[in-house]
Amino acid sequence: MFFAILGVGFFTYTLSYFILTLLSDCDLQLFFYEKFGKSPRRLKGQVVFITGASSGIGEHTAYVLAKHGVKLVLSARRNDELQRVKRNCIDISEGQLEDKDILVIPMDITDFESHRKHFRHAIGHFGRVDILVNNAGRSQRAIWDNIELAVDKQLFDLNVFAVINLSRVALEHFNKRGSGHIAVVSSLAGVIGAPFSGSYTGSKHAIQGYFKSLDIEKKQNKHSGNAVMSRTDIYEFSRRKLHRKRGTEIRHICTTYG
Repeated sequence: MFFAILGVGFFTYTLSYFILTLLSDCDLQLFFYEKFGKSPRRLKGQVVFITGASSGIGEHTAYVLAKHGVKLVLSARRNDELQRVKRNCIDISEGQLEDKDILVIPMDITDFESHRKHFRHAIGHFGRVDILVNNAGRSQRAIWDNIELAVDKQLFDLNVFAVINLSRVALEHFNKRGSGHIAVVSSLAGVIGAPFSGSYTGSKHAIQGYFKSLDIEKKQNKHSGNAVMSRTDIYEFSRRKLHRKRGTEIRHICTTYG
């Protein structure tokens, strides 16, 4: 009888969690904090390093933070777009931020050897970095059977290995300072899977695993490493999506889940 009740309870919990996750369209912890968490204004004066800041979630994260006077490091490949985002952030801040409060770092996130140099550049400019937001990434659309291994490797280089390498560089700084936070934009595809996106789904499952492991290791410390499954937002921005063959891309308007 006890095990029957336990089984029913577990089934009910799992089903409820699954349904609520689909309805909220994001991680339930994120959904809770969005409704009842602390305001970004408490981050005023802190330094946040955002990858993939030239468009989409990264760009709009920068705007939300700039509104509350948060100092920013904006990184992505397209310098012209980063400069545009910087100008918008200064305007949005309504006098809270000046030119020196927003550092633009053009960088290719898949150039792993450059991570330490760019992160040190940010530290040299501001004296510290308080939060790393790993947002840079790419989606994919292809039938699982037809995906070339080169595409899997390319997706994992960008969505996984670039993220964990830069995060380890950041952790060196955070460990020395005794504080710091890492946020990773993930996806529901990293929890429940998604059809016709095998490489992308696999990369997001990998990110969930890596950062759950980190979170457990750092529970006793002040550091925080969480994979945040972002609420689905539709932005009219052009982004590259991989298909089944390496080098096969299209420019499109997309809905991004991170």
